[in-house]
Amino acid sequence: MMPRIDYGSPYVNLLAWAMKEELQHRADIRRITEDMARCRVVAADALSLIDKMPDV
Repeated sequence: MMPRIDYGSPYVNLLAWAMKEELQHRADIRRITEDMARCRVVAADALSLIDKMPDV
């Protein structure tokens, strides 16, 4: 279950949830954080491509 407190960023909210759930290994939190970083890069690339598309 995701945290009820909104930290203003879905990425920070997910990380807060992971820490609250007290994942047993720091590696789990690191993996989640790396996944979030990759998602942000992919989203930024997608937005860049969308901005370059011609208007229809």
